[in-house]
Amino acid sequence: MKSKVITILVLLFVTGTALGQDFKKVIEIVDEMETSLKGMISREQTERRNEIASLRSEVIALRQSLGTPRADRSDNIAVASASVEELTRRMDILEKRLSGVPQNADLSQLTGQLNTLVAELKRVISEKPSVAAQSKPAAPPPTASGVSYTVSGQIRDRGEMDGRSFVPEARALGFNLLRSRVAVLVKPSNDIQAFIQVQDARWWGGENAALGRGTTDGAAKALDFHQAYFAVADLFSSGLTLKLGRQELTYGNARLIDVSNWGNTGRSFDAAKIYYEDDTYAIHLFVSKLVASQTATPSENFQGMYATLRNLKPVMADVVYLLDDNTTELTKGPDQGNAKLSRATAGLRLYGKSAPWDFDVEYFHQYGRIALTDADARSSIKADLYSMNAGLTVSAASKMRIGAVYTILSGDNDPKDGSYRVFSTLFGSGHAYYGFMDLFPKVLGEYGLHDAILSWSATPFDPLSLALDLHHFRLDRGATFKDPTTGQFTEAKVLGQEIDLTTNYKYSSLVTFTLGLSMFIPGEAMQYKQGPAASYWGYLATTVNF
Repeated sequence: MKSKVITILVLLFVTGTALGQDFKKVIEIVDEMETSLKGMISREQTERRNEIASLRSEVIALRQSLGTPRADRSDNIAVASASVEELTRRMDILEKRLSGVPQNADLSQLTGQLNTLVAELKRVISEKPSVAAQSKPAAPPPTASGVSYTVSGQIRDRGEMDGRSFVPEARALGFNLLRSRVAVLVKPSNDIQAFIQVQDARWWGGENAALGRGTTDGAAKALDFHQAYFAVADLFSSGLTLKLGRQELTYGNARLIDVSNWGNTGRSFDAAKIYYEDDTYAIHLFVSKLVASQTATPSENFQGMYATLRNLKPVMADVVYLLDDNTTELTKGPDQGNAKLSRATAGLRLYGKSAPWDFDVEYFHQYGRIALTDADARSSIKADLYSMNAGLTVSAASKMRIGAVYTILSGDNDPKDGSYRVFSTLFGSGHAYYGFMDLFPKVLGEYGLHDAILSWSATPFDPLSLALDLHHFRLDRGATFKDPTTGQFTEAKVLGQEIDLTTNYKYSSLVTFTLGLSMFIPGEAMQYKQGPAASYWGYLATTVNF
């Protein structure tokens, strides 16, 4: 019986502080235990001295062991609620009263306080369903066979107005992108799970453009498996987890490996991954096949190691080593018979937060061999990425933050000198780092990129958040252009400035509206390459999760 009392107190405490448990489960336990609790009080009056002392020590020990949620876990959810804060305050008072209960006191008063808190908790749940909805959902109950199932999904619609032509008085393009996902998670046991996610990605009216039938063509092919994998935890009692199949991969700050969620199709890999994680460190090893055939030997592959050291707080460190290749053999030139590409990326990232400051510094170096064409000799890869990011939280209440970022991607303006200095961002999230208009590093990327950013973000009130980014872009190496007016060749580096404004409104725990507006003012290099006119781009996205 004593353990049941402890269970109730601990569950209520966790609810009031972390909001990471299932409220319904708390109520179920309380309802089940209430009668037993009252019966225990009447039966154990003669033993209350040892019972109270033991209960007090166990509550303190459990509270210390619970600690606080890890800051590096993406599934931690912080929810502000005045009613829940009041519950937390009253629970602290109750615990203090428990520590001061006289050895011969009657526990009926304590029971009454506990019942009052339970009633208030029920009222909070009924009045604020969104609070419970934002918590991490509990695992579904198992079926009679012991297998549990979870069905989830997402529908995202994004309407865009695209005026990125740089041609004076050009008309903007308007279109809608629709992405629909449905997923099923199956857990035959606690250490085994299988996950299947089906995706349909399209634009409005674009079923089969070749036949011109639009949405009347019910036979068009757009469905695919975005993910289909199984995972085995604690493999051979080693603490390792094996994950095998088509899966999303994202690591660190997503600069080199990301799911590309902004894209309408996203990104997933046919991969095998094995990893180990604890509070001290995490290490992931993976191999993936990018392009391959059952009837041909050549393939494109991506593999590597990503490790995180967590015990250097307030500093954390990521150690990275990645390999990507294209084993297709060259058919011409001095390197005939050798592979087109063999590239390694190695680097270190240091990041952390010491309120009100935060920082993120990283360096990556790429080396190996690459052939730009079938007839060229392979060049030695010598490329680098440097990035420095610092931010200051001006107001914790409004989450107002100002920050500055400077990133350098090395480039090459002499591809025939035997050295290839163009840094590849591999499978990173370019949209998150190099401007929301997605111009770079695609445009003139062979010359490299310098990106200086001033950023501001705030949440003036829930559920509205705002963000403003100001970019100044220039090339790492000067590019040579022919002036169409004078016919003279000139070197230019300045690409221009981009302004990105993003507004996010969380309508509910399931529905989010996002509005984005961007403008690009071209510099000299961009005017020569794309055109002289300022360009713009905007979107309105609606995301529904279920």
